[in-house]
Amino acid sequence: MTGAQIIVSAGGDMPRLALLENGQPVALRYFPASARPFAGERLTARVTSIAKEINAAFLISDAGELLLPFEKAKAKKGSGGKRPRTISDCVHEGESVILRVIREADPGDGKLPVVRLSPDNSGVSGEGPDSGLAGLIAHMAGAHNAAVTIDERALYLAVKRLADGVTGGTAGEITLWVDQGAPGQRDIFEEFDVQEIIDQAVGGQLPLASGGSIRIEPTRTLTAIDVDTGRAGKGQGAARTRLNTNLEAAGKIAWALRFLDIGGLVVIDFVGMQTKADRSAVLEALDAALASDPLAPERSGFSRFGLVELARRKRGPSILQRIAAPDAAAEGKNP
Repeated sequence: MTGAQIIVSAGGDMPRLALLENGQPVALRYFPASARPFAGERLTARVTSIAKEINAAFLISDAGELLLPFEKAKAKKGSGGKRPRTISDCVHEGESVILRVIREADPGDGKLPVVRLSPDNSGVSGEGPDSGLAGLIAHMAGAHNAAVTIDERALYLAVKRLADGVTGGTAGEITLWVDQGAPGQRDIFEEFDVQEIIDQAVGGQLPLASGGSIRIEPTRTLTAIDVDTGRAGKGQGAARTRLNTNLEAAGKIAWALRFLDIGGLVVIDFVGMQTKADRSAVLEALDAALASDPLAPERSGFSRFGLVELARRKRGPSILQRIAAPDAAAEGKNP
């Protein structure tokens, strides 16, 4: 299938969503109930207090307490249309505002969900009509001009009801998927050939076509990625083998970061290379592969130890953490 498509598996304790581009999965999201509000969710909240010492506001919503830093609120004009200088110029206590969640809660270190202020705050009177998972899916469909296929009727109806109003008609067709086999025999992720890719990716080791591999190791403070030549490049010179493996790995790493929703600090240990030209070629390949990532990761050059550091905006626990230890991830603990 060409174009963008969103596949939603709503059964079980943890609904899942996969974004496909031209039939290939490029992004994956898991939504445990304990993690709400979800990154990307749009909701309405009331300002409960202004914390001048940290230049931020605390808010309350149907999904719990939220934090609005000044940097995420200053798009709103201050009184008289003046440029805001503090959080008090953007919002005031008791005001109801529309927000977008940019980072989920991390109870392990006491951090609240972080939100940004929506530029449109007119007519706010309570819970946003498009909050929750259905609203998030509808917004995502509009942003990607994507068709949506959902395997659960209630969620399907909710998304369909919201789609035109939320997306302005930019979303594709929204359909309900019904398993044609025996009940429970095959789920929607299997039908669209996504589950096999998930199973491979969450194993932490991704094979490369050349015979090498990359290994992904999440920790509490960072994600380490190691590139290994393995059986790659038989019959080639060692330098060419290392370069080719690293070039292929650069594309695979960029895909894995987005697909597995890996954020925060990432340290990549590429196979060692001897020439500056080879290292530059790998960095160029990495930049090209990262260019399509909507979270716009930033990277360093090679360190004296041959490592590349990369920072990608963290929206919550990665898919690896959610699958390996759902309870620990929800509590913000390292699995």
